[in-house]
Amino acid sequence: MEIKETTINQMKKSHFDVTDTNNQAVDLTKLAEQPQDAKLELRASGQIVQDNLTPKQIVVAVNDLFAA
Repeated sequence: MEIKETTINQMKKSHFDVTDTNNQAVDLTKLAEQPQDAKLELRASGQIVQDNLTPKQIVVAVNDLFAA
């Protein structure tokens, strides 16, 4: 599973991003390089919306919210 560039752009326009547990931004184009058991956070304007998500769960959540 992957996230399309247009979906990533739509997500950024809505002030959403994905961070790791150290609050470092995650490059969604390289999400497949993340360990499958990594714990990531979906954020809106810097506030955690949902945490402890695996990379696969991030793909599903972002695509559900922002894919056209």
